[in-house]
Amino acid sequence: MKLNTLSLVEALQAEHNCDREAIFSGLEEAFSSALKKLYRTSEEPEVLIDRTNGEIKAKINGEIIDPSSLGRISFYEVKSIFLKKLGELKESNIKTKYRKEIGKLLSCKIMKDESDYVLMETTDKMMAILPRKEQVPGENYLPNSFIKALFVDFKTIYNNTFLVLSRKREDFVKELLKLEIPDIRENRCTIIKVARDAGYRSKVLVKFNEGSKDNIGSCLGYMGARIRNIVEELNGERIDIISWADDEKNLITNSLRPVEVTEIKIDKRNHYAQVFVEQSQLSQAIGRGGRNVKLASKLAEYEIDVFEIQPHQEELGKNKAETGK
Repeated sequence: MKLNTLSLVEALQAEHNCDREAIFSGLEEAFSSALKKLYRTSEEPEVLIDRTNGEIKAKINGEIIDPSSLGRISFYEVKSIFLKKLGELKESNIKTKYRKEIGKLLSCKIMKDESDYVLMETTDKMMAILPRKEQVPGENYLPNSFIKALFVDFKTIYNNTFLVLSRKREDFVKELLKLEIPDIRENRCTIIKVARDAGYRSKVLVKFNEGSKDNIGSCLGYMGARIRNIVEELNGERIDIISWADDEKNLITNSLRPVEVTEIKIDKRNHYAQVFVEQSQLSQAIGRGGRNVKLASKLAEYEIDVFEIQPHQEELGKNKAETGK
């Protein structure tokens, strides 16, 4: 028993890179659980392992357990209980350490593209996964390359705890903007809302705080350098920075930028708007598959239909926009 106990401690220490005392304490708990099961008692057995010679002493209700009883416990069983407890301890330690980082950006090295997720490693050697549902369509995740991702949760796989990451959520874009744009990072400008079609375009509604100059150019940076850094991280996804407006017409106009709006008809009661643009701007306003106007609708919280400007707008007025009049 003595030799086997010390050998088990050494093997576990080498395998899991744990503190020696933590392993002894964990084994004492494991032996206690095994004895409780063996003796079918509701009391917790007291177990002490000699740190020098590995001798195990145990008591139940103050009575010393015959050492021969300990021989009836297999080391496989003890190791199994210990590893379960070790897994729980590691999970608890990881969550305690990283919980405050949820919602923040992490820089990661891509390790392997699995069937259900991409396996990654953070800069402090913590393992993380990027699940399929949190990936951006069309992105390629090449091993040994580095990317940023948003830390959103924890997940346990085969008794190992991983950080769960996302590159698809709106908050990922928000955190990239905070990283690159001083006005946002230093609270001179507030992000009101992000409408995102991941991989295609994000529209970001911002409001400059009282006392700050309303200057979209300061968000973009010299020749668009700040936004360009974000676009590169997003593999070409377009970023539109939109100024907040209290008036619905101005807000809808801004949300469709860089398209120039000629006229707007609004039904406030039904949150519906008809937008009219020049023929040359129509396809850009709608976007491929209607994606641009959908993002504008989400940002402005209005259902928006876009039309080419016509000589006689009266004919176009006979629809649900009139219901608000």
